[in-house]
Amino acid sequence: MKPFVFTILAVLGGICCGEEAAPYAGLAAAPGTRGKLIVTEIAHRGPADKAGINTGDYILLINGKKLSTREELRALITATPPGQELTLTLQRKDYTITRTLKMGNRLTPQAVFRPSERHLGEEKIDAIIHQQHLIAAELTKETPDRGIMKECFARIRQLHPEPSYAPLCYLFFYGSKSTLVLSGNEDTLTLTEVFHDKNKADESYRIFGRGAETCLPAPLRVRIRCHIESIPSFFHLSLD
Repeated sequence: MKPFVFTILAVLGGICCGEEAAPYAGLAAAPGTRGKLIVTEIAHRGPADKAGINTGDYILLINGKKLSTREELRALITATPPGQELTLTLQRKDYTITRTLKMGNRLTPQAVFRPSERHLGEEKIDAIIHQQHLIAAELTKETPDRGIMKECFARIRQLHPEPSYAPLCYLFFYGSKSTLVLSGNEDTLTLTEVFHDKNKADESYRIFGRGAETCLPAPLRVRIRCHIESIPSFFHLSLD
């Protein structure tokens, strides 16, 4: 199953796991009419969403500069550090509006939901994300407590009942060389390392289900721990 495109965890600035911050705007755009870029995707609760940018908006100017290609937009985003603001002049139907976007950081864990799940509301979404983080925190241990992880899945089901086969956890841990994808439910849970080098095959580790691993390799446990400890709500938790 391919990851859903809507991320719902707001990203923060800073350095994670020894890697430099990765600028993140939470939007995608494509060439539109008359040489203007049109916003095609918005990450739910990402920087663009928080700025009040919508799909269908035409990008007229960013910081007073006209951009006509996705490559120009990507270059501008990449060159803008997390925490810095961009001023976007947009065309929305017959109106010209201005929005201020504060850049985020892709290195913080991102939870993924379907667009149709927005009806859950912010409170339930935050509670589900927290349970997903608790599941990931268990994976940082040499001997994860699968009982605790299954309790987290049970709480997620109470908050958001899904068919038994549906994935209840989708967490992404971005890195400069690879992205870790934690996905599944209480029956089948898998961590996959997706390498950005297309010549390198992905590596998967099954946590629940047939052929489950006893624990993850130490470098992956350390990496997940760094990501989890970057979340303010986890500062008070011990992951030992």
